[in-house]
Amino acid sequence: MDTIGTGEGEPIWDRMAKIIRMRRLDVRQLMAGFDRAKKGFVDLSTLRRAFSNGFASQWTELAMTSAEFAEVTEPYLTRVPQQQGEPMALVQWRQLAQDLQMLAETGRPTADFLERLAVVEAKNRATVMLQKDYGVTQDELKLAFDYFSTYFTHAKNATKSGAINKK
Repeated sequence: MDTIGTGEGEPIWDRMAKIIRMRRLDVRQLMAGFDRAKKGFVDLSTLRRAFSNGFASQWTELAMTSAEFAEVTEPYLTRVPQQQGEPMALVQWRQLAQDLQMLAETGRPTADFLERLAVVEAKNRATVMLQKDYGVTQDELKLAFDYFSTYFTHAKNATKSGAINKK
């Protein structure tokens, strides 16, 4: 085990599940200790710290990349901020911990877990298609939609109030 990482070359979920089984961790109890408000939500940096503490010496062996961390957290995020100054997204740690624990214990994901991953994968496919076919990112498309939505709402209100003469 010194030269080869646990689950090396496998997807991040499987690598985490192997370490949880090996260390006999209960992810639900581990994560509960980081939720001081007992609300079921933690911020991303707290979740990263919880993973780091829970996997202890295997944290570096796990070698979770930023992209893998995003893959793990994305299905459990609350509303993602769209503009500067909006509250940061939080992670619904209870569901994440439950799904991860079940995967570690049974070797099979829960149905809810598979549904959440399907939504994320569909979003990723749509993002790639937008970039490839139209040369636009999802953020640029959202900004354009917000702009035109606001513009048409103001135009509609101005028309109703008589500020704009109909011809």
